Amino acid sequence: GAEQLFPDNGHPADKATYSFRLTVPEPYLAVANGVLVDRITEGGATTTVWASRDPIASYLVTVHAGEIDLVEQTAPNGLRLQFAFAEDVPASQRAVFDRTEEIVAYFEGVFGPYPFETAGATVVSQFLWFALETQGLPIFGSLAVLGGDDLAPQDLADFEETVVHELAHQWFGDNVTPLRWQDIWLNEGFATYSQYLWVEHTRGIAARDERLAESYDFVAAQIRLTDPGIRPTLTGLDVLEVFGLPPEELPAELLALFGVETVAELADISFDEALARFAAEGVPLGLLLVEPALTGDPGPDQLFSSISVYQRGALAVHALRLEVGDDAFFAILRGWTARYRNGNATVDDFAALAEEVSGRELDAFFAAWLFSPELPPLAIDRAGGATPVP
Repeated sequence: GAEQLFPDNGHPADKATYSFRLTVPEPYLAVANGVLVDRITEGGATTTVWASRDPIASYLVTVHAGEIDLVEQTAPNGLRLQFAFAEDVPASQRAVFDRTEEIVAYFEGVFGPYPFETAGATVVSQFLWFALETQGLPIFGSLAVLGGDDLAPQDLADFEETVVHELAHQWFGDNVTPLRWQDIWLNEGFATYSQYLWVEHTRGIAARDERLAESYDFVAAQIRLTDPGIRPTLTGLDVLEVFGLPPEELPAELLALFGVETVAELADISFDEALARFAAEGVPLGLLLVEPALTGDPGPDQLFSSISVYQRGALAVHALRLEVGDDAFFAILRGWTARYRNGNATVDDFAALAEEVSGRELDAFFAAWLFSPELPPLAIDRAGGATPVP
């Protein structure tokens, strides 16, 4: 984070404009947020000057220095595109970013104008367990490739969705930033739902509903598995739900961790015994099985909970779409990014705007989806048709 570069407040409400003057020895190059306004090479060193006229929360500041290929482009609408690839990032991974202009154009249609002067990415040479929506220049790690530069199609598709997620953050999180950390749903719930919007746009409603159904079932399973009233009735078979694995796809090496040879044998051991066997093998169960938090205020320990903030958060966004209808829903999104442009806001601010635009009273809706541990029902067409809007 930025606190490793310079003293900063580290709070999302503390935004500021930034300029960087970065000098590195040749053959290295340094990139940062904003527009590249000068590049000077002399005396065996290269200095780049970067400036952002839009305020940035400090956790969204980034600097990347190394042997970098800087690719600069201009979209037809004049938007500057900047991609900083570590030199050893293979071509197959760089190609995922070829759709950046297309993704931005689609999101402008549903979220409103792109909020900043630049869009793009910086990709480091190491594998990272995360990507981060650093403003105007999201940061990604390179993907592990065995035996050459080619990745499996599914790996590339997953990488593209990560790019979509971080680009959506430019509207939800970077442009409109939470006033408080507990309002993180405004970042992650909407960026995750943006992945489903992209699936809907590129592959159709049925594909989107399939993803929503998978997410809903996974969240529901996690809630069920952490219910102390249900746990004593569960068996080792139920542990598979923690991993989202169908029994028929369970590999032999995973069965071995349970100390069994067949899936059927899992039914003969208790849920807690199966977990204990996993833990004895060093599996970090604390990362896999966590009591769900409240989406609208997850607390510091689960601020970035995949279950409660990202997945259930995205389901809450889709539930709102069904509740108010598409016209009002997309008007709410565009109104949100315009009203609070370059500012900060809270979950309460979003709820108030949703009621204003839709003309609906939504207190019960937000209480159920954001501030209750129970998972409300959600209308998803699991037969492959369109999701009905009540």
